Amino acid sequence: MTFLQAVVLGIIQGITEMLPVSSSTHLFVFSRLQDLPNQRLSFDIFLNIGSLLAIVVFFWSQVFDLIKGGIDFVCNKKSQNRDFLLTIIIANIPTIILFGLADAFLDVDFHSPFVLASSMIVFALIMWWCDSKNANEVTNQTTTVSRKDAILTGIAQVCSIVPGVSRLGACYSMLRYSNYSRQTAFRFSMILSLLPVAGACFLRILKIFTGHIIIENWTLVFVGCIFSFFFGLITLSFVDSFFKKHSVLCFVVYRIIFGIFIITQYKIF
Repeated sequence: MTFLQAVVLGIIQGITEMLPVSSSTHLFVFSRLQDLPNQRLSFDIFLNIGSLLAIVVFFWSQVFDLIKGGIDFVCNKKSQNRDFLLTIIIANIPTIILFGLADAFLDVDFHSPFVLASSMIVFALIMWWCDSKNANEVTNQTTTVSRKDAILTGIAQVCSIVPGVSRLGACYSMLRYSNYSRQTAFRFSMILSLLPVAGACFLRILKIFTGHIIIENWTLVFVGCIFSFFFGLITLSFVDSFFKKHSVLCFVVYRIIFGIFIITQYKIF
């Protein structure tokens, strides 16, 4: 891997992780086009760490509430922050169990051009339908997601185990279907992703220390991580404002176009 490839991968991760377009699909396609079939084994870990840190920094206020909620839980003190933390944990249980089992017992790359292209296109239509369902109705203006809707969103998040679906897209779609505003749906989806992404990064870092994953060039790893972080922050700032006024139509169109690109690039049919 060259320095430029590391930079481009960092930029791709930073941007696409904050959009409902599936970052893993974009990394996979770019890696194939650049003949980097093994980069996902090690490099992606730090790309995810970079984008994870961007989410933590951008949503620091909510992250701080989660930290205070953890302190209140340990001190057995009832509070809104404690309820918020419990809601996030409970909503993530299905994802943690399924992805944890998959990471522990499966060593299979489920990515294939056919699956990626199909998921990009089919889920684009599902996302558009969920988002437009309440387009002409008065949506729920509360910024607080109920525990029931959070759990439903957590179940929807499990769909992201299918390559090409997008964790953000799945969560956003469920919240829009449940009549929350676009910005609330986006923000809660990003906060909900913190726990499973952090857990996945932690498990893979353990594999580095135990020798199951080998880092060949730490300089390139840090370059990718830094670019993922900064472009993640920039994208978050843009998208958070974008969802105040706009729908996901542009992302739907982009997903369909990118899915068609995968089909033609790999001559699936």
